[in-house]
Amino acid sequence: MPDTLNLESDEFMTLLTDALRAGPASPEWRQAVKALRDTNQSMDEYTLLYTAREHLESGKDYRSVRAGPGFTRKVMAGVDDQSSGGTGVPTAGLIALLAAGAILVVVVIVGVMLLKGGGTSNPQQQAITELNATLFGNKVLTAAFNPPILPPEGWMTFGGLPLTVKVNELRSAAKAPTTNGSVATTSSMGGGYRAGGIVSTASLAAEQPIEIDVALRTAKLVEDGILQIFVSDEPIDEAHTSGSHALVWQLKGTEGRVFLADATAAPVAQRVPNWQKEYPIKLLLNRDAAVVQAGGKQLYAGGHKLSSDRPRYVGVRFLARPGERGDAVGVTSVTILKP
Repeated sequence: MPDTLNLESDEFMTLLTDALRAGPASPEWRQAVKALRDTNQSMDEYTLLYTAREHLESGKDYRSVRAGPGFTRKVMAGVDDQSSGGTGVPTAGLIALLAAGAILVVVVIVGVMLLKGGGTSNPQQQAITELNATLFGNKVLTAAFNPPILPPEGWMTFGGLPLTVKVNELRSAAKAPTTNGSVATTSSMGGGYRAGGIVSTASLAAEQPIEIDVALRTAKLVEDGILQIFVSDEPIDEAHTSGSHALVWQLKGTEGRVFLADATAAPVAQRVPNWQKEYPIKLLLNRDAAVVQAGGKQLYAGGHKLSSDRPRYVGVRFLARPGERGDAVGVTSVTILKP
């Protein structure tokens, strides 16, 4: 500092002390800077004040100056403002914002994983994940309808609703019979529906994961007639054609829907288009869960409500009221696979 400035006066020491305690941008700060600036124009205000401070404290403890509350924060803020022209985001603030953003991203990712059941604490979600990851490459049983022989090997027919094979497709008769005879009525459907279909003669163990692929062909679909693809944990025979405890994909009119073994309907339905040369249905099952796809789109994934220890039977069932047409949809093939 130049010798022309009296740094030893009590008046200047008081002014400088007040300025350093008050911090940048305070009236005391500006007054002290002005006084120092008159003697040295080449230094910035921070250098001027710090130089004066060092001069005051050198060898004179009783004149030692200490910064007031908030001094360091104000100085750093002033440095940030000067380095960025006073218009940018302070460096410390920018780092804090980036850190907060990173933490938020991590929280969001963890939340999404939990919502999607990414953890293994949900046994049903784990069963669905295992199903979707399983490769089913071994055929257990197939049903094709060329030549038109009923029932195919490994299957049996049931019910009193007549079945026919037309153009390599399994269909119900054009009209359901109007006479009672020995025709069985489906207690689960009600409304006088009569049932007929095919079911696997051999059962499948509940713990055996399976895939069921069924190929359909549709004509002009109408409300008359119902088609069901089912997995039952009860045997199907002439005395018991309804399969009242079964996982079912059902086509009624143009609506495809899944029904669980406790007879509750899955929340999502799907429209099945008319005049489809091939419309695929896929059911994946293990002991606790099922995934059902129709037309290449997932319709249901969750618990199937079947017994976890009773053997299972796979089948196709047609239902129609007396006098109604039920031949608007045909089954071209049924295939059961295991891993």
